[in-house]
Amino acid sequence: MSGWPRLQETRTVHSGAAPGPVIRCDISDLLLVELSVSVVFFFERALDVDRLAESLSGALGRLPAFGGRLRRRGGELEIVCDDAGVPLT
Repeated sequence: MSGWPRLQETRTVHSGAAPGPVIRCDISDLLLVELSVSVVFFFERALDVDRLAESLSGALGRLPAFGGRLRRRGGELEIVCDDAGVPLT
């Protein structure tokens, strides 16, 4: 048996509210549009995934742009704060 942990579950976490604003991006944002950000944390013991997802949901409620999606409209880039959610693995 391998010493590597196996992924148990992937879910999409939402804030539960779609505030609806659209944030227009400027030219400096366009330079970073292809940059993907993934964060990995390691802990000594297993965490309560439901509590972790609940906390992430609360954070997305306070920062709705992180739970939205990028879209191109014409030649411009926008962030649609539609509570599309973020993956939690």
